[in-house]
Amino acid sequence: MSNAKRSMRAILAIALLPLLLMSVNAFGQAGASLSGTVMDTSQAVLPGAGITAINTQTGVETKTTANNVGVYSFPSLQTGVYNIVAKVDGFQTATKTDVKLGVGAQVRLNFEMVVAGTATEVEVATTAENMILDAGSSTGTVMQEELVGELPLVGNNVMELLNTMGGVVKAEEPIFSASTQTFAGVSSSGINITRDGVSANEVRYTSGITPPSNINQEVVGEFKMVLSPVDAELGRGAGQVQIITKSGANAFHGSGVWNNQNTALDAGKFEDKRIGNTPPWRNLNNYTISASGPIIRNKTFFFASWDHQLVRSKEWVTANALTGCARKGIYRYFDGIVGINANDNADYTIHAGYKMPHSKVTASATDGTPFLHDPQGTSGQLMYQNIFGDDGGVVPMSELRNDCQGLPELTANSQGPLPEGVELASTWDPNRVAADSTGYVSKYLDLMPVANYFGAGDGLNIAGY
Repeated sequence: MSNAKRSMRAILAIALLPLLLMSVNAFGQAGASLSGTVMDTSQAVLPGAGITAINTQTGVETKTTANNVGVYSFPSLQTGVYNIVAKVDGFQTATKTDVKLGVGAQVRLNFEMVVAGTATEVEVATTAENMILDAGSSTGTVMQEELVGELPLVGNNVMELLNTMGGVVKAEEPIFSASTQTFAGVSSSGINITRDGVSANEVRYTSGITPPSNINQEVVGEFKMVLSPVDAELGRGAGQVQIITKSGANAFHGSGVWNNQNTALDAGKFEDKRIGNTPPWRNLNNYTISASGPIIRNKTFFFASWDHQLVRSKEWVTANALTGCARKGIYRYFDGIVGINANDNADYTIHAGYKMPHSKVTASATDGTPFLHDPQGTSGQLMYQNIFGDDGGVVPMSELRNDCQGLPELTANSQGPLPEGVELASTWDPNRVAADSTGYVSKYLDLMPVANYFGAGDGLNIAGY
């Protein structure tokens, strides 16, 4: 065998490997069943009749034969649109066209054969979109691929279609009250979601009818809600949401969808307009690209879809940051006081037994100058600890109240006493005689923003940005 042939076979094997892996999902797909009785015009059964189910999209043919009482059965057919052909020797060929088989459908089609005469074939157009509801005890709503693709959805999530169906009571608050949604009186916690015959419920949280991820309508071939009762072979749940993924056919198809949502296009809330509030900025782009077609006509097909969401948003966030003094290794406190910032409205009187009074420390929004609000009369005095020196008052009180803005920043090469009294070569801590020489601490201090909001943290050592 030549090297070129070996290379071609290796490339072909690598190309087919993803298809083999994806085919595992095909075995889990929920199919449909089709059955019926073949009779003549006098209602006598016709054993041995040949029945052929032809998928009009893929061209795949499935054949069976009626038994000795004239009953035929296809226990598992791939969902889609079929032409059903019945043939019996001495009778005209009968064809029923446009038979739609959805997920879990139990369709019954009877044939009444006519003795062969001048005409040799009889063709009857059949409308079977909701035949599962006629052939079984289940009640619900079916949405075919065309309708699912045409309905506008804000979030590009096919589960939003549930609220348009009869018998569904929508949850008023879709996030925290999603579990209050009901289906024909049945709580959403009793509803099972299946995708291609496999359960796809969110099992970690009680969040109503929610799969683990959004299901884009571009990948949905059929969407069906069964209110009650659910047939035993369709799995658990007092009700079910059944979703079938699109599949390829003999014709090539492709689509591209782009969705944009941003603050400029959003409708403003009345209250925001009334008080002049500007909503947080956001820009969401969602695009979906799909392609399908035959690999080997009438035998092997592919369907691929790429769904990508790009979200950009801006929100007001107050992050914790070290104050100017804390960045220089100087930690401030009021003697005998547990300091809290001016925005802390918690009731700390319940901790009075600990004999550690809590008082609010208010700070200037511009320079962080602390002021003690001391209703308990403890008269705490502003104190400090310096990781590079003792607590003997080497840092001027004016600097402590000015958030140490007049003191130099710590650097990796600091040696000896620094100006303004920050003493590095002290004996207060014999293991800390100089600033970090590796530059690790100064590197991360440079990355941390400088505190500019003192209504967060304790207002002394930790503030906000």
